[in-house]
Amino acid sequence: MDELAKLITTPAWWISTVIIAFLVNIAAAYAKPLIDNLVATWSTKRRERLEEEKKREDAVVLYLIDNPIRLIDVRTDATYTTLRMILSLTLAVLLASFLRFLQKYLQLYYFIDGTVAGIYFVCMVDALRHFRRFRGLRRIIDEYTRSVHTYDNMPVDVLKRIKEEEREAEQKH
Repeated sequence: MDELAKLITTPAWWISTVIIAFLVNIAAAYAKPLIDNLVATWSTKRRERLEEEKKREDAVVLYLIDNPIRLIDVRTDATYTTLRMILSLTLAVLLASFLRFLQKYLQLYYFIDGTVAGIYFVCMVDALRHFRRFRGLRRIIDEYTRSVHTYDNMPVDVLKRIKEEEREAEQKH
């Protein structure tokens, strides 16, 4: 600590600090436009990707409105995806939990560390992939449910029945 206090009081410290700050300022001036362009490009690509996903989901919802029996397939796929995600996360937790146990009895420290870390990483990426898939399926199911249960997108026979029930209720009063 005393050495640091002595170093701070020297003129060389202050001169080098000013020079480094000046260099960082110049580098920041050149780096800022590059960073801004990267963020803008990433944002544009992400927006386009989200719009494409929304179009695909809307197409699936329209297909489900025309073929409601296919909703069973989508829900089954969502359940399967959820189970795969849980399985991947469980395997990752088990690998992380038993890493030290495996090292103790197998005496292959570096091999086990790398192998288990690699498998753990693969399991986590797999779980994330299944989570994203489930999230998309869940949005499709929710959008289908909203579409079917609103008056604007209701099937014609259901709308006729609802209007007839409303007329009968008005006539009774």
